[in-house]
Amino acid sequence: MPDLLKKLEEYDKSNNYPFHMPGHKRKEIMGAKGLPYHLDITEIEGFDNLHACEEGEILYQMAEEMRKFYGAAKTFPLVNGSTCGIMSAISTCAGLNDEIIIGRNCHKSVYRTAELLGLNVHYLYPERVFPYDIYGNLTEEEVRRVLSRYPESKCVVVTSPTYEGVILDISLISRVAHEYGMMLIVDEAHGAHLPYFRKEGENTQKECASAIYRGADLVIQSLHKTLPALTQTAVLHVTSDACFRNGFSMERLAGWVSLYQSSSPSYILMASINTCFNLCKKWSRDGIFENYQRIMEHERKEYEKLVRLHLLTKEETGAYGYDWGKLVFTTVGCTVNGKELSTILRNEYCLELEMAAGEYVIAMTSVCDIIEQDGSESGLKRLRKAMFDIDRRLLEEDGIYRQKDTTSGGNIEEALAGLTIREALEGSSAELSLDKILFQLENDYVKSSTIPLSQMYQPFISGDYVMCYPPGIPLLAPGEFITKEIIEKINKAVEDGLTVLGVNDNKIKVVI
Repeated sequence: MPDLLKKLEEYDKSNNYPFHMPGHKRKEIMGAKGLPYHLDITEIEGFDNLHACEEGEILYQMAEEMRKFYGAAKTFPLVNGSTCGIMSAISTCAGLNDEIIIGRNCHKSVYRTAELLGLNVHYLYPERVFPYDIYGNLTEEEVRRVLSRYPESKCVVVTSPTYEGVILDISLISRVAHEYGMMLIVDEAHGAHLPYFRKEGENTQKECASAIYRGADLVIQSLHKTLPALTQTAVLHVTSDACFRNGFSMERLAGWVSLYQSSSPSYILMASINTCFNLCKKWSRDGIFENYQRIMEHERKEYEKLVRLHLLTKEETGAYGYDWGKLVFTTVGCTVNGKELSTILRNEYCLELEMAAGEYVIAMTSVCDIIEQDGSESGLKRLRKAMFDIDRRLLEEDGIYRQKDTTSGGNIEEALAGLTIREALEGSSAELSLDKILFQLENDYVKSSTIPLSQMYQPFISGDYVMCYPPGIPLLAPGEFITKEIIEKINKAVEDGLTVLGVNDNKIKVVI
């Protein structure tokens, strides 16, 4: 049998530096090395019960201190990741077969919840950032268009910050959602660090980009993504305003949280949440987060000197805000694509990035990247040296090449569904080759540019998810009509060497 612990220990001794989650960056901030078997207990006397915390007990006190710091009406510590928080929030706001509105770039956990509850899903379409095909801003016009079309929807679910760092105008979205009587759920999995850039007592609405202070009702954060916490740790915040929304029940939410988490939550993970919170609170008071921001702004300024490679900027996304801690390097116009750049960084420079797409890579930073240990060269300096080294090599090989103009705006063609997600997954399906589907779409069913897509006969309906992972955003969701454009996107992702789930031997599932 393979020895996972041994493999992890060997990797830890290597020179590989992580520009990916978890945010602790494998530094001994959280305690001693090795698996802490001696700390692994169950709900014994004196250690409280996460699912039935008693006032005065340790887990109750931990949650209360977090609630007060964040200014929430209730904060739920989570040991099953943001996934269980997102699923709990949606399940509280919507019942079986209800309608909900979600961003088309939502994480797969949102789609999975819709699947479980048989929800009828309607999509919000953020603008796209070209030529990188990144989701950008979500406009008021788009929000109003969809909410006015589906006014019976129970809630709105959006992602902010996105995987690429785009921060939405949550104040605007929440205002529109509440006009229509809908709850707003924000997947802030990649924004757990945002509240620590404010000082306690400051005007949080003005000073902090976190959705907690921008009118959202339920906010879910993954501590492990951008903070020094162990993988699977997260929090779910209920804002004060949410408690007064029609039909909201804190007891119902607590029941779903208990359902979607293990009945035997890990005390090691709960201790990680507690330690992370206490440490970040101290770092916030000591100005460590402000220093992290200054350093990252300097790093971003340095990357403006790249010639062939390019660092994505807030201005290019056209978004309301941007997380400068996300380093998104684009490769448009280069002789390497994102996957190849990621491989070079891994094999030649021992730098492991978070994610590689066809036209870009993502290096995730956290406050722990500025915490130096053992006098070793910082990972940020190593990354900068590597990127400029590769940039020079590309310049020597290919000469100066002007990047394609970056534009934001224009929503993608609306995805149409013939079935709900659950109906498609529970129905009969068969595997068909992408080539065969594409051939029939191009030849057997000729499209007319004068006929709206909604009026065209589409012969193929997806029977499963097709998605690149990471980030876990479906290219194709169950129940959606399969179009030529979608097939081309799937083929490109496969050709670029990305991990595409739902494609097996060039075949995907279709409803029959």
